Amino acid sequence: SHHVVTLRVKLIRTLKLALRCSSELNKAAFDVWKQFLRHLDGEILCSMVLHITAALLPLYETDPGQFQSLIMIMLSQCDKIQGNTTSSTTSVPSVDTITDLLLIPQIEQFPIIKKKLETIKQKQLKTNSTTIRTGNNFETQLERLLHLSNYEISDIRLCSLTHLHYLLKTNRSLLLRMCLSHDTVSPIIGRLILILLERCNDINLNVRVLAIDCLGELGAIDPGRIEFPKTIETTSSSTSLINRLLSSRQQQQEQRNHGQQTPTTIDEQAKRQYFNIKSSEFALELFSELIRAYLAADDVRQQDTISYALQETLKLYNLSLTETEAIITHEQKQQAEILWKKITKEQQDLLHPFRTSKYLVGNIDDLSHINNQPVLKLNNIKTYEQWLTLWTSLLISKLKPDGFNLFRACSYAARLNTSVASFLLPYIVLHLIADDNANAHQALHNEMQAVLTYTSLSQFTPTVHQQDQFETPSSSLIYQTAQTMFTIIDFLIMFCSLNEKPEQHQLSTEQTSRTNIIQSKKSVEQINGCFTSVEIENVRNYVRFVPNMDIAYSSFKFDAYTRSLRHFEMYCNDSQTITNISQHSEFLIKLYHRLHDIDSASGLITIRDMDPIKNKTTTLYEEILSYELTGKIDEAIVAYENALQIDEPKQNNIQLYIGYLNNLITQYQLQHTIDQTTGIIVQHPEWIESLNPLRIEASWKLGKWDLLEQFCMNNGNSTNETTGNDEEKTNILQDLNVSKQFESNVGRIINVAIKLDYKQFQMETRQALNSLIGPISAASMEIGAYERAYDSLA
Repeated sequence: SHHVVTLRVKLIRTLKLALRCSSELNKAAFDVWKQFLRHLDGEILCSMVLHITAALLPLYETDPGQFQSLIMIMLSQCDKIQGNTTSSTTSVPSVDTITDLLLIPQIEQFPIIKKKLETIKQKQLKTNSTTIRTGNNFETQLERLLHLSNYEISDIRLCSLTHLHYLLKTNRSLLLRMCLSHDTVSPIIGRLILILLERCNDINLNVRVLAIDCLGELGAIDPGRIEFPKTIETTSSSTSLINRLLSSRQQQQEQRNHGQQTPTTIDEQAKRQYFNIKSSEFALELFSELIRAYLAADDVRQQDTISYALQETLKLYNLSLTETEAIITHEQKQQAEILWKKITKEQQDLLHPFRTSKYLVGNIDDLSHINNQPVLKLNNIKTYEQWLTLWTSLLISKLKPDGFNLFRACSYAARLNTSVASFLLPYIVLHLIADDNANAHQALHNEMQAVLTYTSLSQFTPTVHQQDQFETPSSSLIYQTAQTMFTIIDFLIMFCSLNEKPEQHQLSTEQTSRTNIIQSKKSVEQINGCFTSVEIENVRNYVRFVPNMDIAYSSFKFDAYTRSLRHFEMYCNDSQTITNISQHSEFLIKLYHRLHDIDSASGLITIRDMDPIKNKTTTLYEEILSYELTGKIDEAIVAYENALQIDEPKQNNIQLYIGYLNNLITQYQLQHTIDQTTGIIVQHPEWIESLNPLRIEASWKLGKWDLLEQFCMNNGNSTNETTGNDEEKTNILQDLNVSKQFESNVGRIINVAIKLDYKQFQMETRQALNSLIGPISAASMEIGAYERAYDSLA
């Protein structure tokens, strides 16, 4: 029984695989499952009810009778534990755990199981009357569903979000009361939003879609009315370590701005430890991440790679019980004992088998064919998960071997597990830069340039020449890869700020020399010798030459407007060549407009005096820009018409036409928009794919359903090319034009709804939601996610 408990997670995964065997082995697999359930310790069995039920779900499809039998055996074991609760130390299944089983739709099909669950529930409530919850039942259900939404197993997350969506939909009045009855929304709504945003970045596509559906039921709530909870500081949270560190830094800055005195030096000292991969703080975070990945592993190979990573990581931190234990020093042994005591009891139980395991590495993927080619441009890269795991493995292969090969030990787990790769990637980049590895620098530069390249392409569509070289990634992939690059840069900047050069004091020559030596030693000892002063300087130099202006434009393209402003300010502070801010006034005006800082945008317009008559250096494009940003849409329409009628080369510029038609829709000149768009398409049939969404939007807003049906049937191919020498300038207007993809999807949904085509209605609705996954998923990867995703949610 002891060995079964120790290896329970591995056994569950193996037994789940046995359920897929041929019918001849079904009886044997069923018998093994029965023995496994009966040998599990009572406390362990109660804590793994959901885990075991999720593992048995494949059996429901092949043999519902056996599925029911095994669930009943498990519940009977739990019932026996309930009947033997004479000792206060005995663990019993909680009411919540029993109720959670009803979230699984397959359980609802078996009245016998439901009756047994109700019996256990009533016994539990009688035995522990204090556990009966009072208050708003809606909030109670929300609390439990939010907890299950972060469960390690994707099937449970999927079930919990399905019920959450149903709960929000059927309790609309209670939800509105929680959101509208006070100046600020209920605190649980803030937690709900944060967890749903986190699930928008889930590895399971169905979970991501359901999370967006739930956010849609909530609607767009003014971010100023939401009091988001403080960032969780425990290692048991699934919140990204980097986001928690950045959030902590932002909170300290806010406290300083409000004049609050806080012991920031202690916090900064603690944060330095998280950059040291040999520290106990980092080790606890790494073990938590690996254990979460181990429990969530979908197949045996994935679980084996994580098992190997856990085995090797325990060896590196001197926690292994193999023959290597004899060669460590007394001090190292003491540090290992302290670290082991910091690990929770549940984690110790899971880690114990790996202290003596002997996993070996099998086949290793050969990545030599990639060289320095950007991973993003490989034709076999279709999803963010594929890009992240492959690029992480490639960077690990470029690390210099040393005595603490932590990243190489985890490389196989990172190759198959997105969460492990995401956790390790910033640290891998940091060590590559600190080592001043030229080959690695080139790989980093190439990947960053590949991401930034797509920001200059209209709607992520390449030119004809680019299409011959590689396929265009999906917008979701581009959004998430760009956000990953931004997070890495934030990580490097935070590292530099925590290791700033010590101030020079006015001392004598001898005292100054002695002080510098001491401070130099402290600067290394602050992070336990993981980085030398030379390595820290290498990181500073790399950050100093980060292309801030390119990142500012890229951030703007990906809706990260505050980040864009920050990198523009960094560019202005660091650049030695910039002499006049007016060189970037068009970009700044657009940026301030997106940040809803109309005063700053109007001030810049006034400074530039954007009037071609008074200022001969101002172009017609800048005049149109000033009209659009200040709300003078009628004047902008006249300027567009003048440009298109007077200047013949501009008549082949599709961006001018798009801007003109967008303004017509803004002024609700809908019939005029349809007539103008149709005429333009007659002259330029190759533009139909870009202009047809404008006709669809105008027709459904006008209520002309016959035209809507006709336009929804029109399809065309367009390269979205612009001609003439004004391509760079038209980007000014292009950035201001709101994408009509969603409006077009709304029109198509209405069209199929009129036809009562339910199947096509579902497909069109799903397509509309899929168009939002990229921006919302990218926003969910950083702090302030809700503010950034607000426009997409609205």
